[in-house]
Parts: sequence; C-alpha cells; structure tokens
Amino acid sequence: MKTLDIPAASTVLIVENEIARRSWFLSQYRIPHAYLAHLPDQANRMIEQFAPETIFLDYDLAPGISTEPIARLLAEMRYGGQIFVHTENPFGQQVLSRILPCAVVIPFGQFEIRRCV
Repeated sequence: MKTLDIPAASTVLIVENEIARRSWFLSQYRIPHAYLAHLPDQANRMIEQFAPETIFLDYDLAPGISTEPIARLLAEMRYGGQIFVHTENPFGQQVLSRILPCAVVIPFGQFEIRRCV
C-alpha cells in the first residue's frame, strides 16, 4: 500500500462516478476543499473555477464516457499540480499516461491518503 501525501490546505478534484469510491475519497480527505465530478464537462468547469492543486482521475465514467477530455484540457493548459490516475483499467491507464506523462498511475485500492501540513 502506497501513501500519498496531500497538503491539507490544498484544493482537490476527484473525478469518479462510483458512489462507494466517491465516499471513500471524501472520508480520506475530511477537508473543505474537495470537489467531486462524474462527467468531463463538470470536471472541466471545476478545474477552471477552483484551480485544484491535486486531481484524481478515474478513466471510465459511464458507457462511452471517459476522462480523456479532462486529460486533454490539463495537457493544453500545462497543468502544474499533482495528477493521480486511479483507474484500474489498463487501457485507461495507458491512454491517460500518454496524454499526461507527469501523472502518477496508482490503481484504486492500492493507496491511502495522508494529509500533510
């Protein structure tokens, strides 16, 4: 199990469609600046509005809907924050890693979150 150190005061965007995983993320953070999105347009608006310092990306959001548009936006804007790709989908991991070579791929369930000061 890998520990991810996330600054406690940072703004975080979690892009995930599964309710159980969304709940897990929120239970890990317990911070007021965690935002949830389950569709690309919604996530892109949040990125533009809240400028999160850390982003967690799943790949498959719904049948035929993925986080590729979000990854493309982040690449175009030369996003400088932390990106964690938490999808368990090997194809999705490859696609997002190709678009965002700076992203850390760590499948859901293989990490825990530690808030640091």
